[in-house]
Amino acid sequence: MLSFKDFTNEVLEKLKERLGYKYDFQVTEVEKNNNVKKIAIVAGMYEESSSIVIYIEGYYEEYINGVCIEQIVYSMSAFIQSNHIEIDVKEIKDYEQIKDRLFFRLINYKANKASLRNVPHIRYFDLSIVFCLSFKGDGYMTVTINNNLMETWEKSVEELYEQTKKNTPILFEKSFKSINEVLLGLVKERLGDNQNELDKIEKLLAEQEIISLYVLTNKIGINGAAVILYDNVLKMIAEELESDLIILPSSIHEVLVLVYWREGDIIKLKEMVHDINRNEVPMTDMLSDNIYRYSREDDKVYMITED
Repeated sequence: MLSFKDFTNEVLEKLKERLGYKYDFQVTEVEKNNNVKKIAIVAGMYEESSSIVIYIEGYYEEYINGVCIEQIVYSMSAFIQSNHIEIDVKEIKDYEQIKDRLFFRLINYKANKASLRNVPHIRYFDLSIVFCLSFKGDGYMTVTINNNLMETWEKSVEELYEQTKKNTPILFEKSFKSINEVLLGLVKERLGDNQNELDKIEKLLAEQEIISLYVLTNKIGINGAAVILYDNVLKMIAEELESDLIILPSSIHEVLVLVYWREGDIIKLKEMVHDINRNEVPMTDMLSDNIYRYSREDDKVYMITED
């Protein structure tokens, strides 16, 4: 069985044999969210500015579990060819052409402190609001805006925030569902057209006394935690539930929302969030170990502390 390094080199050579006439392949270390570094193969098309990044760890796990290298290389090749996105560098430099594709997302400030030196951002409690540009083609890709691009546009951080505040709810419409709805949706995906079983499970969920827990994200489920920044979203949810809200940062992709109760009990939730972040959430998706409260009276979000 090949080591990770040898596996990576073997896959690299086979990709070159298959697609080397069209792509330039290189192995590199990529820094992802929360300062997580991963080994990747980068496939760049000749005479074009776009590249496709393929992270190796998952494919190596498949190899360890018995999938042959030829099948893995075939899967990688198919992924590369079906996710090509053309990027026009001149267009990116023209703010007026791309401004409607800008959006914001939330990341952890401390975990990304080093990379944030080169990225325009706004502090939001223990988090940071960063700005991205979306591309759509055969695949879907986003690029985080850096200081150099912001300077090329001659825009300020405040101007980027105002533009993305307008764009993001349009590009990524909110999704707010009870945990029962989410669970039922997952069951439907698994059971397909088995209506009898679906009816039984739906009835069972309706009969269970489950805590009033809701999932707030966007309709594609990517970078959905930023929905808490949308105008009036938390206000409307609080009015619907007739309560202040507790916001649990499930990941960068979603938050969990509960009705507010005694703060002494709420502090225990912080321990739960910390444990889940360490044991269940991939490090690249972790948002925060803290929890937040939305006040209906003040129409503001506060970070809950133990003081």
